[in-house]
Amino acid sequence: MINIADNITGFYEWLLASALYDPGHPMFFTGAFFIFFFLLFFLVYLPLSRLPQGRALVILFFSLWFYYKCSGPFVLIIMAAGTFNYLIARILKASGKTKKRTFLFFGAIVINLSVLVLFKYTPWFTRLAELIASGSWNFAYLVFPAGLSFYTFANLSYIIDVYKRVLPPEHSLLKYLTYITFFPIVQMGPIERAKNFLPQLSQPFRLSQEDVSAGLFLILSGAMKKMVIGDYVNLHLVSQVFSTPERYTGMENLAALLGYSLVIYCDFSGYTDMARGVARWMGFNIQVNFNFPYRSESIGEFWRRWHISLSNWLRDYLFLPLAFRLSGMMKREYMFAQNYIRTDLIIFSIASLITFTICGLWHGFGLNFLVWGLMHGVALSVQKSWSYATRNLKKGRSQGFKKINKAAGIILTFAFVSVAWVFFRMRTMDESFTVFSQIAANFYPQGLLPFIKAYYPVLLMIATGYGLHIIPEGVYTKLRQLLLPMGWGWKAVIAVLFVTVIVYFRSLGSAMPIYIQF
Repeated sequence: MINIADNITGFYEWLLASALYDPGHPMFFTGAFFIFFFLLFFLVYLPLSRLPQGRALVILFFSLWFYYKCSGPFVLIIMAAGTFNYLIARILKASGKTKKRTFLFFGAIVINLSVLVLFKYTPWFTRLAELIASGSWNFAYLVFPAGLSFYTFANLSYIIDVYKRVLPPEHSLLKYLTYITFFPIVQMGPIERAKNFLPQLSQPFRLSQEDVSAGLFLILSGAMKKMVIGDYVNLHLVSQVFSTPERYTGMENLAALLGYSLVIYCDFSGYTDMARGVARWMGFNIQVNFNFPYRSESIGEFWRRWHISLSNWLRDYLFLPLAFRLSGMMKREYMFAQNYIRTDLIIFSIASLITFTICGLWHGFGLNFLVWGLMHGVALSVQKSWSYATRNLKKGRSQGFKKINKAAGIILTFAFVSVAWVFFRMRTMDESFTVFSQIAANFYPQGLLPFIKAYYPVLLMIATGYGLHIIPEGVYTKLRQLLLPMGWGWKAVIAVLFVTVIVYFRSLGSAMPIYIQF
């Protein structure tokens, strides 16, 4: 006979073990325990969210638990960071003296950035963090607090907005900590601004049919991108080839290069889509973070479509202040005689190079990340100058010329971005150049058929991923609209079908979210 008491005891032990931090198995949306976590959250959230402070209190409790499950004792760091910035903002509001406000403001900026630098870029501090976190630490990606860069930027944007008096400081520490630790976006963004999030938190919780449908669409489509397309291509091609590129042919390295462009998009955008879907079910409308970036006709458009929350953050808090300061120093319209070089182009180029150098180093303190950032900074500068020099060429041109020009822009932009991703992905510059040298010197067209035969499943997945990416945006809009009026039974059937596919591909292997390391 089945011993019921033993089963109950076993379930209790499993539940207790799952509720505690396991450094080898941190919690993500893609894990099975998150389903139990979110169901439990909703059971508590629905009745208590109607109380004056109940909504924020429940979200904060579960957000801290989620972060603890992901980063263990580093939960104390995010609480300390949130409390510090909350108090600084309150003091900035109360301080009327310019010198005192300025001192507090720059002091807060330095302290926030110092914590980021110490944890992310200082080896000895990283090793100390490992010892503090666990004596048996074995999860290489999380040797620093998960999402540190994301919530640091959220804190910085809040402090800057309060200092500039464009945002009043939040009166409630409870609500501000809820904003900083909000579990759907704390790991990998989007970098939501306080001025967008806090007003939503103050509103009563309402869940409409549109919220349910939109959230379901985001979660299922995001899971398909991350857990099916991204993980499959990553594990069955990209990781294998890029681990030892010198052992593979030029054709295999080229396929891995194109595959990684798809992987990093599906992995990052899929995870943030899931985050936005979960947040939608909680009553929050989080900003779009990706908008089909590989359809971009220029590198500038790419950055308006890729990691939009970071791009906007860099634009508002770094690029524009730099450009404004430089414009005050360079007041002439042209810098040299004969009116050859416009001052505004020089300002744009300098600000772009500085901004994307910092963007590269934000991702990691290495020469490969620096090169990646500089490549994008230089590309933006060249694009701006080229657009100015050729501003009159498109006037009066035929539709055929415009279509060819558009297609050429998309192809060139995608090619440049894909090449730059190699420096982003590889650990060293030597490994990056090995990939390119293999493509250039070890590429044999006669090996095409054996290559297709060996890799046809993953090549089919790559084709599917890019095919879904180029489908007109209106098609996705119509799909969302079709989902809205469906009954709960049909929605459940669709969800079960998607989950079945996801579980099957997950059984073939899964990969950690790429951007968790940043």
